[in-house]
Amino acid sequence: MDIERDRLLVATSDIGSSVRSFSKGPKKLASVEIFKLSSGKHINSVDLGGLIPDGDHLANGITVDSIGNIYVTGFEVRTTENVR
Repeated sequence: MDIERDRLLVATSDIGSSVRSFSKGPKKLASVEIFKLSSGKHINSVDLGGLIPDGDHLANGITVDSIGNIYVTGFEVRTTENVR
């Protein structure tokens, strides 16, 4: 949660176990979904899959710094991305 900016940040991925998996296949979807914390309204979606188009993606951690930058970790691509 980013209480200071009234945001709920959610790291999402598709590991392929869902009945309705991502059309490009398992481990090809990773995104950050941003919601207004006070209302639940969806504000934005940031697609992380395009950062490394041919790689596997599993977003598994998220944090925000003091100025609002969002950082997401993914254990398949072994990287941390700033997605602000």
